[in-house]
Amino acid sequence: MASAGLLYACGSFPASVEERSATQTSSAIDAIAAQTLEALRTASDPGSQINALPSMTKAALPATSTSLPSATPWPDPVFIRVDVDTNCRSGPGPPFPIVGALMVGETTLVKARSSESDYWIVENPDNPGRECWLWGKHAVMDADTNHLPLATYPATPTPAPATLAGWVYLDSNTNGERDDPGDGGLRGARLTLRLGACPGGLTVATVETDHTGRYLIPGLIPTLYCLSQDPAMLLQPIHWSINLKPGQFRDEVNFFQVP
Repeated sequence: MASAGLLYACGSFPASVEERSATQTSSAIDAIAAQTLEALRTASDPGSQINALPSMTKAALPATSTSLPSATPWPDPVFIRVDVDTNCRSGPGPPFPIVGALMVGETTLVKARSSESDYWIVENPDNPGRECWLWGKHAVMDADTNHLPLATYPATPTPAPATLAGWVYLDSNTNGERDDPGDGGLRGARLTLRLGACPGGLTVATVETDHTGRYLIPGLIPTLYCLSQDPAMLLQPIHWSINLKPGQFRDEVNFFQVP
């Protein structure tokens, strides 16, 4: 009791059981609160979450080429000129009509090349925007032509037929002209038409004059012919060389007899 009284006298009292229990409980609450605040702080900080995740190793990507394919150069246009004035036709060769001409000193654009003949398909010098076929014998190109397309060979046109006509007559005034009323026609005169220059080759037709001395040979292919008379009739001239053109009606190819 003396000890107890001494303690009391000094103002120091031993903590009761209740007081010690309350102190411990308060410390536990403070610890729990501190842990909760730390958890909330961590949850609100994205950086801390990312840092908490396991690190990821980046896989190496295969190297890719960034080079682009080189562009193919566009071929240069080809222009043509001639050393001799040259006709330009609707197709390759004389069977086709002339639609223009390329003169010495001029140039024109080459559009295509022919696969079967020495012709070039060009812009028509006399009709821009249209094409024609130019003979290449006297032509000179200013660039390589291997890249030019091959042109389709057009079908040969069928020319309009020609007609040959004339008279066989008695030349009463012996002037070699059928210009006198007395220059009467000779009936039954026999004439022969052959291919080519006189004296001619293959026989194409044989005709006789009618009662007026008139003859007519229609439906002829335009080309060169030789028309001959029957030597027994002693006519003049001996023969005619005639170059017929498409659709031509060639008249007054005459023979006469002198009285």
